[in-house]
Amino acid sequence: MNTDALRDLLESVACGQTLPAKALERLKDLPFEEAAGALVDVHRELRQGFPEVVFGAGKTADQITTILRRLHESHGAALATRIEADAARQVIDAIPEATHDPVARLLRWDRLPNRSSERTIALVSAGSCDEPVASEIAGTLEFLGHTVNQIRDVGVAGLHRLLAKLNDLRSASVLIVVAGMDGALPSVVGGFGAAIAAHRIVASMDCPHP
Repeated sequence: MNTDALRDLLESVACGQTLPAKALERLKDLPFEEAAGALVDVHRELRQGFPEVVFGAGKTADQITTILRRLHESHGAALATRIEADAARQVIDAIPEATHDPVARLLRWDRLPNRSSERTIALVSAGSCDEPVASEIAGTLEFLGHTVNQIRDVGVAGLHRLLAKLNDLRSASVLIVVAGMDGALPSVVGGFGAAIAAHRIVASMDCPHP
């Protein structure tokens, strides 16, 4: 259940359209529910603004399917990360609406509403070895309703490639940098300073993909 759904339910009770007992029935499973041996945090969006995401590594396809169904029922969308091809095929057999990105290893069933049409996240990556990590970040952010502009293959070995993207960096509300083999790209992007003033380097990650 998200904030809007909870507000609608409370307003319905206040207006006499929903009986308190009926509302209690809908709320009784908060803040979590047991599913497939896991305690699914269906209350997380109310606390943190975004729902739980399933970490797929180590889980069976049946477990992933069951948890995804429960999250989708609660939020209207569900995402699982670190899903390999074999597990993805089994989950999609059970949930045909779900889609799998084999590079990002993400399995997505619908997506959350757009957060803002005016705010863009620039996702900057150094080279092709960063693509799995960058794709996982981009797919997760898009699932959460964000607009992502991927700036690929701008590692510091050819700095002119990054300089050509300064306008994209300036126009972004948030910058996320995937570091590359030597981890140099985040500090170089941060070193532009005034060129991208008021923007924020929020994360860097090592390559290769685990």
